[in-house]
Amino acid sequence: MATHYAKPENALRKAKDLVRVNKEESAIRSLHAALTSKRFRTWQPTHEVIMDMYVELAIDLRKNMTDAFYSYKLISQISNIASLDKVIRRYLQLTEAKIAEIQSQTSGSFAQLELEDLDEDSPESIMLQAVSGEGTKDRKDRQLLTPWVRYLWEAYRSVLDIIRNNAKLEGLYHQTAKEAFNFCVKFKRPMEFRRLGEILRNHLFAISKHQHQPNAVDLTSPDTQCRYLETRFEQLNIASQLELWQEAYRIIEDIHEIMRVMPTDPKADLM
Repeated sequence: MATHYAKPENALRKAKDLVRVNKEESAIRSLHAALTSKRFRTWQPTHEVIMDMYVELAIDLRKNMTDAFYSYKLISQISNIASLDKVIRRYLQLTEAKIAEIQSQTSGSFAQLELEDLDEDSPESIMLQAVSGEGTKDRKDRQLLTPWVRYLWEAYRSVLDIIRNNAKLEGLYHQTAKEAFNFCVKFKRPMEFRRLGEILRNHLFAISKHQHQPNAVDLTSPDTQCRYLETRFEQLNIASQLELWQEAYRIIEDIHEIMRVMPTDPKADLM
């Protein structure tokens, strides 16, 4: 049964009490109740404090943040969308820091995790890991790191989907896309890189169909078009590093289409 609070401060206080007695799962439920309550849809500073605590707990428990971010977007998009920007940046920074911390605890090289797809573990991949010739320490290190790599990948996808068509979050969108590109290089994830390309193409198509929405990204803006070009050129560079030539060709087609509709020639430093 859902818990109802008279004020968001009450939910925050309850969550802190629950954390003190090591009931983090219950604390997250308390914070989630405050974020989804129809009584608290007007942004106030307490909401950002709730989100900061939610982010920390979610990372510790490897909980998906999609629902929380969507709820906070509804709360903050009219009066303080900058708060959503701030909270998402902090979430990604803390998640990336957690990966670095886990890596520092392991001894092996994890430039390439032996998983075909981070979105799921196939029976075949599980069996191959079980009978592989790697040592016990390497296997334990891999088991420690893999869930966090998967969690970071899901974080990038979730954030990109949530902020894809908001002009005030355009800078964050492109920064997150570039961070996701670097993730694919660092962990040598060609499958995820291809999937990321499809995600970005689908987002751009959806944005073009919903230009009438409030705060929508203006695809006719020269600055916006330059941002998309810059991101695509970085994507093309990463495709070359990963030797994904077919994907590189698709990105070149994307670049050509963006340049075709640009009202002015792109900046020389982009070329």
